[in-house]
Amino acid sequence: MALHHHLTPEEFAASPVPPPTILLPKSDASRLVELCEWAEMQPSQAFIELAAGPGAASPNNGGARGNPRASVAQMALLLYLGEYGHARHLWRRASGGSAANADADSSHAQLAKLWSSAKYLRLWSTGGTDALAAGAAPPPAGGEGMQVEATAGEAAENGGLPHSTLALRALKECQTSGMEPLATYAGELIGVVRARVNRGLRRSFAKIDPKEWRLRLDLAPAADAGEGYGWTAEGEWLVPDEDFVPDEDVLEGDVAREEGDVGRLTDVVLFMEQKLVH
Repeated sequence: MALHHHLTPEEFAASPVPPPTILLPKSDASRLVELCEWAEMQPSQAFIELAAGPGAASPNNGGARGNPRASVAQMALLLYLGEYGHARHLWRRASGGSAANADADSSHAQLAKLWSSAKYLRLWSTGGTDALAAGAAPPPAGGEGMQVEATAGEAAENGGLPHSTLALRALKECQTSGMEPLATYAGELIGVVRARVNRGLRRSFAKIDPKEWRLRLDLAPAADAGEGYGWTAEGEWLVPDEDFVPDEDVLEGDVAREEGDVGRLTDVVLFMEQKLVH
């Protein structure tokens, strides 16, 4: 996959297939985002033919055809890299364009499904989870949380679930959609996101209720907290296993991790406040 470093933007845009995976070293993933952004800015072949006028020869412009599903790959890569704010900006650009993507399997349709998870990942990473899930009004203008669209109706439908849970459930819907490359990317993101949420819980909680842990990771009731997750049962609680070494995240040592830590700490405080109220 390091070959992406040697692809020109024109070669990437003319490629007949989208990237087969998003699980790449950070440098490769970042390079792919750049290529996807370039492809996003290219006019479609239909637009060029329309501009050329009726009867004109079809321009031989491979870059104009665009890499299929480049926007879907771009969104998935941004989520993999923890760039949730950039994922939102991508969605705003895509949703603000033409509604000609009526095909249920179009890039726009796949992007919309992936955004249904991305918006909750952004809330989870910035600590805005409990506020919107509880139906409260979004933060005033000027706050990061204002950049996530949510309505009171959506909040009520969420039932107050943690946004990590909602994000993972949305990714599962993408994975079972049968759309490609959406299903492949979503399947890869589920493991990435679940590991990040678990890592955040291990850093933030000295102990946690097993049901709460499984809920936040959207795991089955029989899921083993010690198998690959680094928890040990002590009575009715789970406590972090000090000897557990988690798999390295692409965000480790990055600024995005520090920003995520602040968000998760805020999430913990809000969660504790809710428990005290009830």
